[in-house]
Amino acid sequence: MTVKKYEIFEKHFMAQVEGNPFDVEFSAQIISPAGKEIRVEGFYDGEECFAFRFMPAELGEYTYVTQSQVSFLNRIEGKFTCIENGKEIHGPVRVQDQHWFAYEDGKSYFEAGHVVDTTGAGDTFCGAVLSRILELGTDALTEKDIREMLLFANAAASIVVTRKGALCSMPEPEEIRAASSLIDKVL
Repeated sequence: MTVKKYEIFEKHFMAQVEGNPFDVEFSAQIISPAGKEIRVEGFYDGEECFAFRFMPAELGEYTYVTQSQVSFLNRIEGKFTCIENGKEIHGPVRVQDQHWFAYEDGKSYFEAGHVVDTTGAGDTFCGAVLSRILELGTDALTEKDIREMLLFANAAASIVVTRKGALCSMPEPEEIRAASSLIDKVL
């Protein structure tokens, strides 16, 4: 059996148990291709079916052994192979540098749709553009300067909409520069 990297491997086991099946302890001990041991909690999935799910992040062959106090769910061995995904999937999202997020493979992650208040977003964008024009001047603006200016303004407005209020939501220049450099990595 094969599963693509960063997709879900799910294995089901049929078992009749006495009493409440939700009280049955069931897990799987998975060993990665590099030898790392990972314990995954299983669950009762209804209709006499127990299951566990796992998302592989490493290419190669994985093995597993189930563990349960129910004898016919205990010590069931199996294996599966993780293959290249072929899609642009980057893995789970993790915290990066305390205030940002990144996928497992290091690619920056930006949540879309987490808007708290749009008050001041347009003014912030325009103000950020103007501050960069004052800093750079207009006589010799290059295409690169304009791109960086718009990235800076976009980052500033993106930060503002995640906060309540107008003036009090304005970010500091250092925060805007950090956000614009992350946005630039994505583009």
